Amino acid sequence: CLSSMLSKDSLNPADIVQLHKLYNSTDPPPVELIRIPQFLNLLVESLFKPGSKINQEHKSKYIYLLAYASSVCDTYTVRKGSNRRSLNKDEVKGTMQALEKVHAIIGECKGSMDLLAELDTLYKCCKFAAVSVGVIRWVQTIVSEHNYFSLNSDYCPIHLALLDEVVSNHPLLHNSVLQLYMELFEGSYGEMEILAILEIKKMLVDRLVNLLSR
Repeated sequence: CLSSMLSKDSLNPADIVQLHKLYNSTDPPPVELIRIPQFLNLLVESLFKPGSKINQEHKSKYIYLLAYASSVCDTYTVRKGSNRRSLNKDEVKGTMQALEKVHAIIGECKGSMDLLAELDTLYKCCKFAAVSVGVIRWVQTIVSEHNYFSLNSDYCPIHLALLDEVVSNHPLLHNSVLQLYMELFEGSYGEMEILAILEIKKMLVDRLVNLLSR
């Protein structure tokens, strides 16, 4: 079922149900099988890309698979010809709860003021790598809208403040945030006044300095 989704580059609810059943069993398959970057990217896109249509009945299964893939420690040791498996799933529940909270927040919040009310929760949830990957994908879509900066005149818009929090928690995600900042810096700002554009680029430089100083 996994190979079928990868070949089509699309998630299928029926296959997701089957995978969830396998990885929720007492003897799940090796976690490496669902750590394929393409599959993880499809899960993140389904959960965090604005406008993505996800079957609400199976949403928890998508979240479970992403949490499992990002947090389970699955090791094997060979002794006298027999394989001994060590499976640590202690972080799955906490990762799932954080993913569920953030998925709900970004689905309900319509503007910066709504997000501001949830900022403390978002910061706490960003300590989980899977959540931060999703936040980067979500922020990328939001800030790439042609009128984003004209509608968000704060020196550091709240979406980029979230990226600062991601940067402070996850060094392995620095390159993803850096790429997004560079895209924004080199982007077009339509009919905005030149002074306003310079202020945006100055703010982005400050974000880059913050990232590179970590």
